[in-house]
Amino acid sequence: MSSTFGVSSDEIKKYPWQDVIKTSATKEMFSYHSLLNAALQNCQNGSDLLGLKVYRFIGGLTSWRLSYDDPNDKYLPLFDGAISPTDYQNEDLDVWEQILPEILDAEFKSRVADLLWLYRKKKNPDHARIAVESFLIAASALEDDRLDCKFTDRIKRAVQISALLSKEKDLFKNTVSYVNTLIQKYSQTGQPWVCSDLMNVLLEYGEGDAAKLSVICGDIAVRLQGKSDFNWAQHYWRLQSKWLRLAGDEEASRLGLVNEGEAIVLEADAATKRKIPSFAAAKGILARGIEALRCVQGDKNRIEELRQLHAEYAKKSLHEMGTIQIPIPDCSQVVQTAIKAVAGKSLQQGMLSLANFPPTNTKLLRQNLTQGNHPEFLLFGAAYCNEEGKTVGSTEGVSPTVAEIEEAHVRAKMFLMARTQWDFAAQTAILPALAKMNSEHNVELRDFAFILLHNPFVAPGREDILARGLLAGFRGDWLTVAHLIPPQLEHMLRFILAQQGKLTSSLDSDGIEKEYNLGRILCETPDLIATIEASLGEDLVFDLRGILIEKPGANLRNRMAHGLMSSATFYDTTVVYLWWLVLKLCSLPIFSYLEQQKAAKNPTPKS
Repeated sequence: MSSTFGVSSDEIKKYPWQDVIKTSATKEMFSYHSLLNAALQNCQNGSDLLGLKVYRFIGGLTSWRLSYDDPNDKYLPLFDGAISPTDYQNEDLDVWEQILPEILDAEFKSRVADLLWLYRKKKNPDHARIAVESFLIAASALEDDRLDCKFTDRIKRAVQISALLSKEKDLFKNTVSYVNTLIQKYSQTGQPWVCSDLMNVLLEYGEGDAAKLSVICGDIAVRLQGKSDFNWAQHYWRLQSKWLRLAGDEEASRLGLVNEGEAIVLEADAATKRKIPSFAAAKGILARGIEALRCVQGDKNRIEELRQLHAEYAKKSLHEMGTIQIPIPDCSQVVQTAIKAVAGKSLQQGMLSLANFPPTNTKLLRQNLTQGNHPEFLLFGAAYCNEEGKTVGSTEGVSPTVAEIEEAHVRAKMFLMARTQWDFAAQTAILPALAKMNSEHNVELRDFAFILLHNPFVAPGREDILARGLLAGFRGDWLTVAHLIPPQLEHMLRFILAQQGKLTSSLDSDGIEKEYNLGRILCETPDLIATIEASLGEDLVFDLRGILIEKPGANLRNRMAHGLMSSATFYDTTVVYLWWLVLKLCSLPIFSYLEQQKAAKNPTPKS
């Protein structure tokens, strides 16, 4: 079978389909489709089976999506099961070839001629010429810079087809000349997308007067900047750069990209002068401008000047950050439970009870994030700022409907959510328990010997430092905690790994050994991560990683080490939670011993 539709040209001539599309106010295929579909429905209601076949044959061409940038499929059906170009088989194409000379509408004629040009095994140049001429006439009928790219799409396809007939032919030259004429027409008053579309058509084939067109791009860019249309201004500076590169002037091309970077800077400045100024927005925009200038080797002094401006925007942006108030349920029961866990016990028992509080439940946290009632939390990217308003990290938004959400993104959001849990645990459990223990005991340095001496997690010679850090927590000296604990934690992790035969340093070509940092241990080396998690548990490792080195988390280790924390931030609840993590970590061997003793007293009965 070489026909899908089973109609002849004579049968088609019996129906006034050309009169039907003539009534369309817009000379465009989708508009024709609705009219032809209505005619098909009339035939169906009147039981006109031949009419059904005819209008199905005719209307099939009118519902395709344009895909002119695709090297293979220029037309695609709107949905699976709809009529596609490949449904028109040899006999069907014969029918279209017979009808082609009689088609009056340029839009419809261009589609038929293009179908024949694309799908006839033996190419007929006449079909290409008819398609090009019809596309240009159709584009002229659709020409309106207030609408979308309907008319420029037709011009693009005309250039594509004419180029295939060889650039030396008059058809291609005339088509390119027509494009140049339109660029001149719309360069002064038209919407910015028109000249952009047309110039990109010429650039694809390396055609056009590059020198003149680069000047036009610069003029349009300056005019758009004056109208605060910065996105399009940046686009035209990029176009200017492309034209100048085509002309062989690489330095001028680079300067075009410098101008693009400066247009981004102007956009940032405009953000500070809005009716409601936004220095946070200006900071983000300016960062793009600085990067754009760096990429094209912009003036170093100018880049440094903009870096200073970026820092100024960052500080001002802090005043724009509001507080979101979230109602919290009554936590008195949680507080009382924490106090009860340590009340009336010896100091040693109280410390172990406090250390036995649970860490973050990462499995539940992940479940709440990926399967909870608020998947919109994943949709949006986030920027993480330090106390000076500087952006220290960011994550992109990801659609929660995708089959596999990027792990790095989910992990970052988990650390962000965990910050709330750390704060909650510190305020409702750790601090109340500490207050109760302090009211019942006078804690001294020697009181920590029972959990630090001969501890397989603590290297000999480190006990006194850790004891001072733990004592500082009991005395509310969180500044001391933040300075003593992170480096000792780093050493503890290396010590645990070394105990299990793992290398914790690198060896370079000069024979110099460099100790692995926390990032290498907790984030970058799968073998070390697996070993640490096996020793401490996934939840505890998650908390250590989030508190110490993750930018969406607390990043305490890096912030403290590089002098990025003010006095007040040392008394943040994340420091309290870090202190508790060390207490728990040092207590794990005791918990393990107690479990073994319990198992020995109550052996599992044999089956």
